[in-house]
Amino acid sequence: MQPRHSTKAVIVLLVAMSALPAAFAGASVHTVITTECSAYFSWQTLGMFYSHRKSGQPGPITRIMCCTPEEYAKLPAADLELVPTHVAPSYTRHPRNGDIYSAYNKPVAIIDWLAKNDVKEDYVLVIDADMIMREPFTPEDVGAHPGLACAAYFGYMKGVKNALAMKHVPWVLPRNDTLAGPRGRRGDQVGGYTLMHREDLRRVAPLWLQYTEAVRFDPDAWELTGDAYSTHKGDRPWISEMYGYSYGCAAADVWHTVHHTAMLYPGYEVVEPPKVLHYGLLWSVPGTEYSFDKHWHYSFDPLTCPPWNIGNSNRESRKGLFAHPPPASSFQTTGAALLRDLMSIEVPLTLNAAFCERHRKVCLPSDELARECGKAEALMKEFEEVYSALASELPDPCHDAEPRCPKWQKAGECEANQGYMFENCALSCKRCTPRKGSKEAAALAAANAATTTEGERVQTVANKAVQRTKEEQVADSAARLRGGGGAGAAAAAAAKDLAAATQQLRLKCTGHRDWSLDQVKECLKLAVRGKEYIPPKGAAASIDGGGAAQALAATTKGDSDSDGDSRGEQGSLATGEAGQRQEQQLHEALGEQQAAEGEDAARGSGVGGGGDGIGQAGSDALLEEGLLETGAGLATGSGSGGGKRGGVVKRIGDGTDGGGGALGAARLALLGVLLWAGSLVLACFVLPWARRVARRAAWRSNGGGGGQYKAKGGRDD
Repeated sequence: MQPRHSTKAVIVLLVAMSALPAAFAGASVHTVITTECSAYFSWQTLGMFYSHRKSGQPGPITRIMCCTPEEYAKLPAADLELVPTHVAPSYTRHPRNGDIYSAYNKPVAIIDWLAKNDVKEDYVLVIDADMIMREPFTPEDVGAHPGLACAAYFGYMKGVKNALAMKHVPWVLPRNDTLAGPRGRRGDQVGGYTLMHREDLRRVAPLWLQYTEAVRFDPDAWELTGDAYSTHKGDRPWISEMYGYSYGCAAADVWHTVHHTAMLYPGYEVVEPPKVLHYGLLWSVPGTEYSFDKHWHYSFDPLTCPPWNIGNSNRESRKGLFAHPPPASSFQTTGAALLRDLMSIEVPLTLNAAFCERHRKVCLPSDELARECGKAEALMKEFEEVYSALASELPDPCHDAEPRCPKWQKAGECEANQGYMFENCALSCKRCTPRKGSKEAAALAAANAATTTEGERVQTVANKAVQRTKEEQVADSAARLRGGGGAGAAAAAAAKDLAAATQQLRLKCTGHRDWSLDQVKECLKLAVRGKEYIPPKGAAASIDGGGAAQALAATTKGDSDSDGDSRGEQGSLATGEAGQRQEQQLHEALGEQQAAEGEDAARGSGVGGGGDGIGQAGSDALLEEGLLETGAGLATGSGSGGGKRGGVVKRIGDGTDGGGGALGAARLALLGVLLWAGSLVLACFVLPWARRVARRAAWRSNGGGGGQYKAKGGRDD
C-alpha cells in the first residue's frame, strides 16, 4: 500500500510542476482603485469601471473606499451598491499625528484590502480613479515579473538621487541602469499607476506607508523632492506619497520598468496613443471654448435621474451628465494635432457614456434621458470612427520626433535627459521596437549593421594584441577593490614605483628588430617584475627601436584602420599609427596584468582567499565594469545584503564560465531528490498518521471513549 501512495504523490507533484510554466504565461490581474467616501469619487469610479471593461483589461476590478464611520453612514444606498467595493479606514486625517493628507489613504487602502481578502490573481494593477483606461495592462506586455513592476515615469522626482534618498534609504545600493531613472538612484522615479506581483505588493505596502509618513515630516524634504509647490521651509510636500512608494519599493528590492508614453494628460502633445488618460489637471480643447477640470465637480451627482439641466458649460453641470464636448468631426487638424484634440474630448465622452449606461438601467424613460444620452452615445460613436481612421494613418509610434535624435544619443543625452529623450527620441534611445517593414525599422537595421561592422573591425584589431582572460580581469579589478583605502593606496603606490623602476627595461623590449612577437611578450612579462630578458643564442640585441612595432603591425596587415588609410603605410608599419596603437595596447595589457599580480603578491592573498573578500560595493563595481555576469562564478556569503537583483555577493569564488551550468544542474538534481524524498515521507508516514487521527476522532465523536477523553481534561470540540 505504501508504494502506491508514493506513486500517487509523485504523479501529483509532477503534474503540478508541469503546470507552472502555463500559469506564468497567462498571469491574472486584479485591478483596484482607491477612493475617498464622497460623491466626488463616485462619478470618477463609474468612468474607471466603464473604461476598464471597454479597454479589454483582463480580471476583476474593485473599488477600495476609505471612509470614516460618519462618512460611511451618509453614503446613499445607490452608491454602496454601485460597484464591487471594499471599505477601508480613512487616513485623510492621520489618526496618530493629525496630519491632513488624503494621499495616506492609498497605501492604507492596499494594506487593508490585502489583509482582509483572499486575492487569487497573480498581479495587482493599482490605478487612480481619475483615469480613463484605453488599452489593457498585462504582465506579458509591459515586462512585469516578481521583483520588477511597471509604472509611469516622473522625471521631476530628484529626491531618488540626492540627500533625501541618502537620509531615508542609505543602505539601498545605487542602481546602475536607466530603466526608471538616472544611474546612481536609490529609488525609481515612478508613480501614477502600478502593475506589481501580488506578493511583492504585500511586502511593499507597509513600507509605502512608513516612508510616506517619514518624508511628509522630514524638515528638509521641502527643497529636496522636486515638488514645484513646496517652496518654503517647513512645507510638507504633496508628493510625499510618491516618495513613500519609491523608497518602499527600493527597500523591498522591487524595481520598475516604465513606458514613457503610456499615460497622458488631456490637452498635452501626443507622441503615440496612450494606454491611460489622467484627467487630474485643467485643459481646454484647442480651437473651441470647451474646457474641463475635475475640481469643478466636487458635488456632481452622477446617480440622479432626469431632470438634469445640463447646460452648455461644464461649470454649470451639477448632476446626471457633463456638458457635451464638441464632435470629433468638427476638428480641422490632422496627424498628431488631430490625435491631441481627440484625446482632449475622450475623457468627457467616456464619462458621459458611463453615466448613460447606468441611467438607462435604473431610470424611468424620459425625453431628456433619450435626448441627452442619445447625443452622448452618438458623439462617442463618431469619435470612434474618426479615431479609427486616424489610427491607420499614424506613423510608427517607435520613431524619433527630432532629426537630431541620433546626434543627441551619441552625446549621451538618453541618460542625461531621460524624460525628453525617451519621449521624443524613442527609436535612437532604443526604448521601443519599430513595426516590421517600416522605414524606422529599416533605419534601425542599418544603424545596427554599421555599429556591428565597426565593432567587428575594432575587435579584429584588439584580438591581435595580447588579451587578458576574464579571470585575470576579475583578479585585477578585485585586487583594486579589496582591502580598504589604506591598503589599496599603499599597493597602488608600490605598483607605481615598480612601473617607474622598470620603464627602461620595457623600452628595451621594443627595440629589437629581429625579435619574434613571443620574445617581445616574454621580455615585457619579465620587465614589469624588474628582470631583464636574456634572448636565446643567435638573437641580436640591437636597441635602436622600432622592430617590435613592425612585427606587431605586420600581424594586423589590412585590419588596422577602418577607413583604409593605413594601406599606404604598410611599407613602414613600424612608424604607423595603427602599429603604435597595437604596441601601446600590448604594453598596457601586460603591464596591468603584472601590476595586478604584484599587488596580489604584496597583500599575500588571492581573489578567492580568506577574509571577507571585496564586499558588496566591490562586487557591484565588478558588475558595473562588465567583468562579472549576474550569478556567474559568485559565492554568496553568510550575511544578508541587498544589491543588484541576483548579484548580491560577499566574495568572488573560483568558478569559471563553464561551471555555472554544472552547478545549476546539480542544484536541480538535488531539488528533485528532496522533492521525491518529501513525497515518500508524506505518503508513508504523514498520510497514515492523519488517517489514524481521523479514525480516532470519528470513534470518539460516535461515543466511544468519550468519558475517558473528558476525564483526562481534554477539550470537547
